[in-house]
Amino acid sequence: MAIMNFGGVEENVVTREEFPLEKAREVLKNDKDNIMLAYTYVKPGKFELQEKPKPGLKDSRDAIVRVTLGSICTSDLHIKHGSVPRAVPGVTVGHEMWEKML
Repeated sequence: MAIMNFGGVEENVVTREEFPLEKAREVLKNDKDNIMLAYTYVKPGKFELQEKPKPGLKDSRDAIVRVTLGSICTSDLHIKHGSVPRAVPGVTVGHEMWEKML
């Protein structure tokens, strides 16, 4: 863990070295299993990578993208600290991303 400053608030963050890269590679290798990794709110003060089903198209305006780089922002930090009542355990966070259209 490392401590970073976000707008004057110090937060513990996972460093690149601590990221579960092997788990991510295994999920990507088993692409046929229809599973993806998602950064997930678990409880106040805790996020973790969890396996979740890949989304499907439900509407003609939907698109599916492969996220190649993701980040959290201040709104995700508010979720982490329990300041967003509608954010319940299990919700996927991290809407700042770089993606590829599939």
